[in-house]
Amino acid sequence: MTLALAASSLALAFTAGCREKIEAGVLVNVQMESVTIQVSQLRLRGYPEGEVAGGLEVTRELPGAVVFGQTENLFILVPNAWIGRTVWLAADGLHQGVVNAHGRTSVVPEKNGIVEATLLLVAGPPPCGNGFIDGPEQCDGTNLGGQTCEYLTGMQQGGLGCVDCRLDSSACHDCGNGDIEIGPEECDGENLAGQTCYSQGFSTGDLVCGDDCLLDRSGCAQGCGNGVIEAGEACDGLDLDHLECLDFGFLRGPLRCTSDCELDDSQCAGGCGDGVLDAGEGCDSTDVGIQTCLTAAGRLEGVLDCTATCHLDVSGCHTCGDGVIEASEECDGSSLAGQTCQSQGFDVGGLTCATDCTFDLGDCTLVTCGNGFIDGLEQCDGTDLGGETCQTQGLGNGTLVCDASCVLDTSGCGVVTVGCGNGFVAATEECDDGNLTAGDGCDPTCQMEPGYRCYDDPSTCVVDLAVLFVDCSVACGGAGTLADPLCSIQDAVDAAFFGDLIWLLPSTCTEKVTVDAADVIIAGDGSALWVGPFCPTLTVVDRQVLLWRVHVSEGVEVHGAGSSLTVRASELGPGVDSCEAVQCYDSAHCELERNHIHDNLEGGVWVIDASFRIVNNLIVDNGTPGTSFRGGLSLSSAGYSPTTLVNNTIANNMGKSGTFIAGVRCVSPITIFNNIIWMNDDPDVSSGCDPWYNNLGNSAWDGLQGNISSPPLFVDEPGGDYHILANSPCVDTGDPSGIPPAPSGDLDGEVRPVGTGVDMGADEAS
Repeated sequence: MTLALAASSLALAFTAGCREKIEAGVLVNVQMESVTIQVSQLRLRGYPEGEVAGGLEVTRELPGAVVFGQTENLFILVPNAWIGRTVWLAADGLHQGVVNAHGRTSVVPEKNGIVEATLLLVAGPPPCGNGFIDGPEQCDGTNLGGQTCEYLTGMQQGGLGCVDCRLDSSACHDCGNGDIEIGPEECDGENLAGQTCYSQGFSTGDLVCGDDCLLDRSGCAQGCGNGVIEAGEACDGLDLDHLECLDFGFLRGPLRCTSDCELDDSQCAGGCGDGVLDAGEGCDSTDVGIQTCLTAAGRLEGVLDCTATCHLDVSGCHTCGDGVIEASEECDGSSLAGQTCQSQGFDVGGLTCATDCTFDLGDCTLVTCGNGFIDGLEQCDGTDLGGETCQTQGLGNGTLVCDASCVLDTSGCGVVTVGCGNGFVAATEECDDGNLTAGDGCDPTCQMEPGYRCYDDPSTCVVDLAVLFVDCSVACGGAGTLADPLCSIQDAVDAAFFGDLIWLLPSTCTEKVTVDAADVIIAGDGSALWVGPFCPTLTVVDRQVLLWRVHVSEGVEVHGAGSSLTVRASELGPGVDSCEAVQCYDSAHCELERNHIHDNLEGGVWVIDASFRIVNNLIVDNGTPGTSFRGGLSLSSAGYSPTTLVNNTIANNMGKSGTFIAGVRCVSPITIFNNIIWMNDDPDVSSGCDPWYNNLGNSAWDGLQGNISSPPLFVDEPGGDYHILANSPCVDTGDPSGIPPAPSGDLDGEVRPVGTGVDMGADEAS
């Protein structure tokens, strides 16, 4: 075996001055070519200039067998006196062709296994990076000398590092001890080092510390007002998603973004639909320019209209008397379109055409009036009133009759009965069917007669045999009778047929109920408490449900085209879960009348894309300050009708200040009458509402459209009594048109009006 050895430059290290003394050292670089050596020792001999033998000698013991195929470094300490001397490098222990040595380039073994090279010692530091811990080094590369985080620092996580041959404990830590170790930990447990979602660049949310002691930002979120459009936002600040007024059919004006991140085109103008006749339009709304039925269609009469696309609509134009039936004409001259007295619902006579091109029925007569059945154009016949009442005629209580000519006679309507018999179930009454007749289920003192159950205003009474009874305090398995009731409302709903009455006996029912199979009526005397395990307690899907005198604490909802939920004389709240008392959406219809809606954490009533009738309700103390999106009511009809908000008291509701209206928020245009909307935690009404004859905390409406802005003078507002005093400014100051739009009774079932006019709010002061 031939191995070559050449002289290497060896570095000698020493220190001077005030620093700690470091032994001199020699760095030996070894390049071996696929040679396995049994390393035992490397010997340096230092001789003075000219001296051949007897010099100083340093021997370095070397560890185990090493395979060399690359450069390896070895550091050997020598006395300081060797600085500047010439030394010889000797590798000892040659046997069986194996060299025990370190040396640079190649090594040539001699017969005695001693190889010598002339080396010059120079000053230099110990060689950090050779993988061996030499001299003052604490470590070298991955060689940590057996040290660990736990041994060195007492911390059990992380790993030691080696930087410039010094141990680096910056990555050592104990996640979970509550202390933030600088380096690997951003936080520890509840200790967030003062960081929040806001300091991390978010708008809202909760910042927490993960199990790895790194900040967990998953609970943080941006929000409306940060200038960036996010899910659920149409715009944000100045970011309008590249939209402008032109994109909505307008010609000019600025498109804006509202405070709740919805697009506002109220400042846009021009274009079809703005009521201004622009170039290229045949008309716009009611503006048809100089055009008439004569100039546009050659017709003498009628109404020239404008289509939604701003084109002239001549379908309403006609010439009465030309013998041609046009537009709104029923007939013209002798042309009757094939119609006769008989086709118009009469028995005999001759049909003619009047000078205004409408049918003249003067010669048509009925011979069936008095047969007890409604025939032809008869409004009624004898006792058959076709289901009509004084109330359906909009005239309050009283007696509706049919006269001798089969026309409804309303002269007996409008006679209001005070107390029992007025058709409103007051607090001390079990029923009120609008009369004082015995034997019809509701006796003359407005108490339910034995064997009957009565519900609604005015009361409808049915025999007990047609009722499913529920008592949630009994064992399950009952038959649903009064003597053997069912144990849950859902069981009764599942067993009910269309229109069945479910009666809640005094008990507490803790369940979530869904009505999706049949229309039902759920009623009681108000003493049963219905608590859902979470909200909403009742869900109505594509069905019609009436709640009467029930107490629901966790909210109700209705959705689906053709579905409706009517809640009367009931209590909704208080709720412990974050939900509204009533949710009505997805083309449904909800009716709320004479209810006490209070202390629901997310808000009172939320209607979106649905129709509604909300009358005579006390809606107070709903919402959570700073967090809930709906305080009192949030209403969006999206074109559905009716949209009725009349004679309610809406007070002390709370919401997310500056973002959502805490009183009444009208997302779509809604006209509201006769309400008290007072002391809610933000503007009492939003810009979408059109208020008439209300008492509003928003003084901007004071004196406009019959609105006032004065303290309503409640009897005991802190104590929860929202009746109004006799000297309240709300007395007799409601809509002077009277009933309707005002209902004929108030929250307590007392008749209105009492004085010279209708009062504002749910209570008619007595």
